[in-house]
Amino acid sequence: MSCHQPKATLEQTAHRLSLRLPTSASLLGSFRSGRNVLRTSNPRLYFHMDSTATGFYQTAVVGRAPDTTARSERIAYVAGSRKG
Repeated sequence: MSCHQPKATLEQTAHRLSLRLPTSASLLGSFRSGRNVLRTSNPRLYFHMDSTATGFYQTAVVGRAPDTTARSERIAYVAGSRKG
């Protein structure tokens, strides 16, 4: 905060948006069924986004059905901002 004295100045900058808790407003992308899959250039890798009562989750899926491996992680923070 030394570069933004007093604290009120920090609240008026884009820096305060650089790290936030996940919400439907702070996360880019869709969590709606049918729109919640991110394909990559690798046909054996894609990401699936889910929202539940316990939080927001991203699942990486590797392989081709029926031989796939998946790993899900809860999204704890959103980094970056659309400003600054």
